[in-house]
Parts: sequence; structure tokens; C-alpha cells
Amino acid sequence: MTDNTNIYTIEQVARHHTRKDLWVIIHGKVYDLSSFLDRHPGGEEILLQYAGEDGTLEYEKAGHPEEAQQLLQDFCVGCVTRECVLEGDGLLKWTPETSIWRKYYRTLDATALDSFHWLLLLVGIVSVLLILFHF
Repeated sequence: MTDNTNIYTIEQVARHHTRKDLWVIIHGKVYDLSSFLDRHPGGEEILLQYAGEDGTLEYEKAGHPEEAQQLLQDFCVGCVTRECVLEGDGLLKWTPETSIWRKYYRTLDATALDSFHWLLLLVGIVSVLLILFHF
């Protein structure tokens, strides 16, 4: 499903960081690897680690064979915008903008407190206040 006409920002790619919706940037191209996660020969952990991020360095370090590089093209959904500051080798340049968005979208789900955690937090605060003002 090669379609390099779609252009994505870092922010858009960063939103796709879950097991069911997993995008990775490699050499400036965006790949939707959601359906490939269970079949990845190197294990799903490495794909999950770079979900919503630039995995170019790790991809190159792994030394993928030609067949893998051809297979990867089937998952291409577009490329990143020129504003993403690609360096000559296709790697995303580390900029404050890319790191802030990556951290924001990575922690967005993790920071949401459910009602149990709010209750636990409330009980803790009340307990501390009772101890402080009781003595």
C-alpha cells in the first residue's frame, strides 16, 4: 500500500503509538506496521519501542535483508513534512519540537487517572492532613 503522496507531521505520527495503531518513521517515510506487529521476526518489543517515532537508526543497526526492505514498502502510508527537519541521511533531526510532541503523546494515556486512583490519592491526602492536625 505504497502511497507517498500523504504528508504527515511529527505530531500526527506521534499519535499512532499503540499496539493496534502503530506507525514508525524510517528515512523520512511513514509506515503503518500495526498489522505486521505479530509477524515481525525481531519481536514486537522493538516496534513498540519506536511506535510513533523515528526508528531509522535502529532499523539500520538491525541490518535488514533486501527482502525486508521490499516488504517494508507495502506498509508505507506517506512521508513526514519538510518542516520535520530531515538530515541528509533521512534521520529526523532532534529538535525541541519533535521531542516535546513525542513525550506528550507517549504520556497522554499514562497520565490519565481513573476513579480508583483519584480515590486513592484523596484518601492519602486526607490521611496526611489528619495526622498533621491531630497531633
